[in-house]
Amino acid sequence: MALPFKKACKALLDTIELWRESGCPPHNSINYNIACLSVPVEACDVLSWLRAQTVHPQIFWSQRGQDEMFAGLGEAWSIRMEGSDATYRDTIQQLQSLLEKATPETHFWGGFRFDADASVGKPWHQWPAASFILPRIVLNRRKEGCRLMGFIPRFSKADERTGLDTLRTTLLELSEPSASTSFPTPTYCDRSDSFKKQQWSTAVASALEAIHDQRLHKVVLARAVDFTLKTKTTALQMLQVLQPIVPQAFHFCFQMDPKNGFFGATPECLYHRRGHEISGEALAGTTARGCTDREDTALGKTLQNNDKEQREHLSVLSYLETALQPLCTHIERNSLMECMKMPGIQHLRSCVQGSLRPGIGDADILCALHPTPAVAGVPPDPARFFIKQMEPFDRGWYTGPVGFVSRAETQFAVALRCGLMVEDVLRIYAGAGIVAGSEALREWQETELKLGTWNELLKPL
Repeated sequence: MALPFKKACKALLDTIELWRESGCPPHNSINYNIACLSVPVEACDVLSWLRAQTVHPQIFWSQRGQDEMFAGLGEAWSIRMEGSDATYRDTIQQLQSLLEKATPETHFWGGFRFDADASVGKPWHQWPAASFILPRIVLNRRKEGCRLMGFIPRFSKADERTGLDTLRTTLLELSEPSASTSFPTPTYCDRSDSFKKQQWSTAVASALEAIHDQRLHKVVLARAVDFTLKTKTTALQMLQVLQPIVPQAFHFCFQMDPKNGFFGATPECLYHRRGHEISGEALAGTTARGCTDREDTALGKTLQNNDKEQREHLSVLSYLETALQPLCTHIERNSLMECMKMPGIQHLRSCVQGSLRPGIGDADILCALHPTPAVAGVPPDPARFFIKQMEPFDRGWYTGPVGFVSRAETQFAVALRCGLMVEDVLRIYAGAGIVAGSEALREWQETELKLGTWNELLKPL
């Protein structure tokens, strides 16, 4: 039976005290080097509960459709890595080593830079090339109920004692869930664009020249826009406003401290592994939504029949299937170029699934899939080099993989429709795929369409 929040905390505190006094963990944790204490708790607004806490880091993840949510608090264990493309493989392998004898509930949450070799720009100085955190406390809400969990590392007796002490302290500091609170629409006093229109046109012309010379088949160029906020705001607050506007998305937030946070509502899943089964999707090709159902349907059909949009989408789908082929015993398409409709925008989406070959793990999958043509280009390495040369800003974690890793299940989304909060400056991003036939003005308009969601979140003074 689900307990009221205070009683759930007390149940965990009682278990901790018994463990400390006896020197023995609960029977169901004896064989694990990461233990989990878990109790059922009454359902609540998970994001509002997380916002009310004072302990950092704070991590939030919601599945597309919001049928499952995780709120993580504090740090029981973490991995942070810097530099080189090996970061992806090395990080996942280290996580898998930690998870070998961890409880099934153990999830590490985090993400990667888009390009670990790129120079780190000022807004991203505090963000590693890769960072994954096992929260000290997790509030997990699913359709079947809500659970409050505490995690204790047991790699050594010292780790165990420290874990128990910090978990106890954190539980005593927790605020109870409360009703969702609203706050004024954030206002900004200054806006700064990384690309001016003429610079954008020049960059697109350079991309088209490289495509004509067959140095590239496709490249994705992005814009970064900085808003200096007048209203005191955190990344979690921004996400709470964004959540109802874009419900059919993966919602994520990494609030590392009160002044630094990365958040977003991304439509794109890089891959999802359950056991030996894997699914992924190609998301490329964009147009606006219609004002009426009839106009909306017509715009969708035009998108599906547009030669340039088809080529852009099929290059992503082909890359996904080619990358998965050597990793799987078989793969199949579940859908082809369906319209994925979101507020103000619709995309072409194709879904694939397959069964992994024996011995294939998340390190193999991630290295094979990232970066996809939807965020970098084709071929990937020349496209990344072109992006470094042409984009006048550091992407950081934008367009990188974000998500969770566990023994039984791993999921990464692509960090799109996202923002970085540093002090009082919010940086947001939007990109467009450049292929043969692209026009600078149309691609600029596509990025404006993607930036449009933020117009509902921010208002000028």
